[in-house]
Amino acid sequence: MNKELVETLIKKLQFEKDELEHELGQISTKTEAGYELKVPDFGSDTEDPESEEADESEALGASLAVQNVLEARLNHVESALRKIEQDSYGICEKCKKQITERDLEIDPARPHCRDCGE
Repeated sequence: MNKELVETLIKKLQFEKDELEHELGQISTKTEAGYELKVPDFGSDTEDPESEEADESEALGASLAVQNVLEARLNHVESALRKIEQDSYGICEKCKKQITERDLEIDPARPHCRDCGE
């Protein structure tokens, strides 16, 4: 893989990492252990406390699902950046074959080749 392509992919990965961290920061707080979801509080201005609790529970569940997706993607991006530093970037984690440049251009954080897929 040529140096120019690697530099382009690093920029894409870093941009995506920054975006993911920003999005995670909107719904969670970063801790030493990872990200901790900010619990939504709708207050107690409704006449039906059970309905309010259901709304809070639904919002929490949706936020947790989003957080999980964002964290998983962030882990892939950070892993790809580490692999670049360690000269092991672009190698399939399963079969150890080279991932095509075209596939890496589409998804620079891709951990597997097409055959192994995810």
